[in-house]
Amino acid sequence: MQHEIHTILNDLEQERKDNYKQARNISGIVLVICFILMSIMLLSSETGGQLAFFLILPPIFVYISYQKKYVQKLKNDLLPKILKNYRSNLAYDADQGISEETVREGKIVSLHSRFSSEDAIWYSKDNIQVYSSDLHIERRRSNGKRTSYVTTFRGQYYVFTFPRQFNGTHVIKESASLFKGLDWFSNLTTVELENIRFNEIFHSKTDNQQEFYYLLTPQMAEKVMSIEQKYPGKIGISIMDNTLHMAIHNNTNNFNFKLSKPLSMNYLKSFLEPIDIMEELLIDLDLYKNKYMYKKLGN
Repeated sequence: MQHEIHTILNDLEQERKDNYKQARNISGIVLVICFILMSIMLLSSETGGQLAFFLILPPIFVYISYQKKYVQKLKNDLLPKILKNYRSNLAYDADQGISEETVREGKIVSLHSRFSSEDAIWYSKDNIQVYSSDLHIERRRSNGKRTSYVTTFRGQYYVFTFPRQFNGTHVIKESASLFKGLDWFSNLTTVELENIRFNEIFHSKTDNQQEFYYLLTPQMAEKVMSIEQKYPGKIGISIMDNTLHMAIHNNTNNFNFKLSKPLSMNYLKSFLEPIDIMEELLIDLDLYKNKYMYKKLGN
């Protein structure tokens, strides 16, 4: 496996160099042509300045097309092998992602006009399954004349599945505005902990207060606050049935490769962090405790 990875890595690095050089050359030629056309338009038309702006776009599109092809090939040919070699109990698919239905069931992120998800990772350890992917949600905004799209969520979404089945629905969210638009909140009751600092950071709701306090012990509250400090962005957590959903709104993608960046094993190792985070969250969220691992306490 190691030999195969290095062979693919070397081939892709050579291809990256060729494509990067070609992308720069073609973009440069297109830019010169656009500059000449722009100069002509500025001299011959009063509206030339406005039209000239759009002539800057072709070189950008040329580079983006090369970047997209490179990233797609890297994700499909190399990254799955590297991740599998790093953790044997792991699977990766660049084109798959968390579904809208799963996000809807999680009840922590509101859905809008546009939904996209990619870079799915499946991971299992000690009877716990973890499914995660990058998630991007946009809301359509229109004033009657112009239509635009505003990002409401961009980050990572996790689903942890464990043996124990719970009865209630419990939600903890860091920002009241981030997850607004969820009308089902009217069925839940706002609850607070004795930890004043926790209540200042998080908004908590449940339909089963006894179970909520059983799950969110003072120790668990401290762990959730530690997670909030540890991972940049706004977080939301929900527990229902035998799943824990977690969303981190941090305006980033896990595997954001650049055509201009030399490809090496050290560079690729920096993208293994999402896998480490999944393992860390299993510990940070106390999912190895008996209350999650056994279908009935005492068994």
